[in-house]
Amino acid sequence: MFFAHWSSTESSYRDMERQQIHCERCQKETEHTFRYHTQKTKHYSSFSFGAGDKSVTIICHGCLLERSLEKNYEMEMINKFDCEIATVMAHELMEQGEPKHAQNLLKKLLKKNPKYGPGVFAMAKCLISQTKYDEAEIYVINLEMDYPNNTDVQELRRLMMTA
Repeated sequence: MFFAHWSSTESSYRDMERQQIHCERCQKETEHTFRYHTQKTKHYSSFSFGAGDKSVTIICHGCLLERSLEKNYEMEMINKFDCEIATVMAHELMEQGEPKHAQNLLKKLLKKNPKYGPGVFAMAKCLISQTKYDEAEIYVINLEMDYPNNTDVQELRRLMMTA
C-alpha cells in the first residue's frame, strides 16, 4: 500500500507578560518574562496528529535562565494566554469589519471559559455593533453584576439604551 505524506512544522513564541519573581538561580527578586510557545504541524497523510503543542516557559532578566513551569501552573498560564490572544484577535476582527468572524471566535472562547470578563465584554461589544441587542443583553447584565462600577461596562449599557 502506498501513502502520500507531507508535513511542515511551524514553531513560534510570543512574550506575554512580565512579573517580579524571586529567581532560584541568581537568588534575587528580578523581572521575569512568560514566553508562550506554540508548535503546529500541517500535514497530509492517513493519520491525524492534533492541532499542535503549547508550552510556557519563564525567563529571568537577571541571569537569562529560561526554565519550565510546574505542569498545573503551565496549563493555567496556557489557558490564560489563549483567552487573551483570542480576545485581541476578536477585537482586531471587529476593527477590520468582520464582526461575524469575531462572534464565532468569541463563542468558542466563552464555551471553554464562560466567566472570562474581557471575552464577555468583547462579545457584548460585538453583538451591539451588529445591532443584536437582545443577544447582547445577557452579556451586559453579567458584566454589570461582575463589574458594577466599570465605566466601559456602563458605556455598553448606554449604547444599548440609545439604540
